[in-house]
Amino acid sequence: MKLRLVIVIAIVITIVFSQAASAATYTDKDVNTLARLVWLEARGESDQGQRAVVEVVLNRVANEKFPSTVQGVVFANNGKGRWQFSPARLIPKTVATSKEYRNVYHVLYGGERILPADVVYFSTTAAKGKQVYCKIGCHVFCRI
Repeated sequence: MKLRLVIVIAIVITIVFSQAASAATYTDKDVNTLARLVWLEARGESDQGQRAVVEVVLNRVANEKFPSTVQGVVFANNGKGRWQFSPARLIPKTVATSKEYRNVYHVLYGGERILPADVVYFSTTAAKGKQVYCKIGCHVFCRI
């Protein structure tokens, strides 16, 4: 009985520390930016839909074709006013709710993934030339 308890405690500690380590590279600014982006892009969506938006940003951060930081990905534009995430310019004036923060933390702290790593686009319509992975709520999620 004691051995089982020790094993369970060890497993829980391992999970907690591994989840904390996975989010350790994200700053408070990143968390706030992600929560505000989610509010702007998916405030009416389910938890799954909001988490998928966060995953797209993190998938881009991990992909060499995109900037390597949350800030770089979210605020990427072509220099002519065209943003990768069209509402990004509104982020400084946006206030996210606890729902958006909860979903950001869920993704950052190792919650179950919804999308594979190659899903790096979403829109309300299928993007031309992109392979559709799935539709969640009113968003279509696409692969590279």
